[in-house]
Amino acid sequence: MGTSSLYKGPKSSVLLPSDFDAEAEEEEKLEGDSAGESDENTTGEEDTTEESSSDDEDKENEKYSTTYSFQSARRNFTKSFGGSRTDVKSAVRGYVKALGGSKQATRQDRKARQVTGGIYYLFSGTPSDVRRKLEDAGISVEKRPVRDVLSDVILYLAPPADNLEDSLVTNSLSEAMSELAEVIDISEDAIEAINPKLMETLLSQFVKCYIFNKIIRDMTYGAFSKSDSTKAVKDGETRIKEYVDAIVDAVLPTYFIEGVKQEEINKVIGDMYEACYQEAEKM
Repeated sequence: MGTSSLYKGPKSSVLLPSDFDAEAEEEEKLEGDSAGESDENTTGEEDTTEESSSDDEDKENEKYSTTYSFQSARRNFTKSFGGSRTDVKSAVRGYVKALGGSKQATRQDRKARQVTGGIYYLFSGTPSDVRRKLEDAGISVEKRPVRDVLSDVILYLAPPADNLEDSLVTNSLSEAMSELAEVIDISEDAIEAINPKLMETLLSQFVKCYIFNKIIRDMTYGAFSKSDSTKAVKDGETRIKEYVDAIVDAVLPTYFIEGVKQEEINKVIGDMYEACYQEAEKM
């Protein structure tokens, strides 16, 4: 990478702030329960009742998902693949419903939300703040192009490849970094390139890549096998990608605004993913 021999690459563990925990609080936040409602449940009996109710809801969503998603939704996707924009909207809407709706879809994106939070943490703040956080993570910035710094960020944020979801998140992160080259000069010195625009663009590209790749993974096997040509497959993918990009472009700027506090980021990220799926549901 053209770096000093003293540079040994990013550290293996993610140095996110102590209050950043996408796993610990995700269930309550994504269920949309208010703090007041939680405080009112002061007895063990009431807590058990609420937990039982939540379990019942999860089972119902799971039942709905397994019976609708990979039968009706896949058939709809296969029929609409490469069709009109209206066909694509209908197919994506059916997919989100098949997942159990926007809340369930968001809950399944835990690893993606963790990476989104990591991007926000590393690249938010003043250039000096970003440089400090990157260097704390073992990522050298001095006299290195953006390309090399982002390569290390991928290694730092990507989850261990323990399953297909981990691989999907890592691939989406890599693609987001690659697509960034179409927006900024990645050969530029990293110190010069660190600014709020870099964070906004990287967040946007990752969310777009992840949701698109998730749809492709889950829904398009039948469509690919029945397509007449490679061009038909590419055209179908392009229509889905354009639609997902439009949703994220409309939703993301309303959530990642200047002044979001670090302790609020878990909820903001969850709300943002859910809002993207809500847009897909209603279009």
